[in-house]
Amino acid sequence: MSDKQAKKKAKEEKKRRKAENKKKPFVDDGHTVVDMNVEGFPWYEKDRPKEKKDRDKPTKKETFAMIMGAYKAYLPMFLTVIVVFTVVFLLIWIWLRMHY
Repeated sequence: MSDKQAKKKAKEEKKRRKAENKKKPFVDDGHTVVDMNVEGFPWYEKDRPKEKKDRDKPTKKETFAMIMGAYKAYLPMFLTVIVVFTVVFLLIWIWLRMHY
């Protein structure tokens, strides 16, 4: 491969990477993320009905898994507090027994 071909190939590769990294234009799909009908804004409509959408509710199994995950996350800290409380209580109890 000659030097010219290598330079040409490198240039094409640079153009390809630049085209890949180019930001794609924003396309509005009409999806509402947050209701902007807030009291105090100039466009606030007091009597506008609230849209209620069917939300995905977790199943009983998913709910149980979330609760167990929270317990597992809090368990080490809870046990640490219990152990420290017990050690302090025992030290105070021993200290008081020795002096009286």
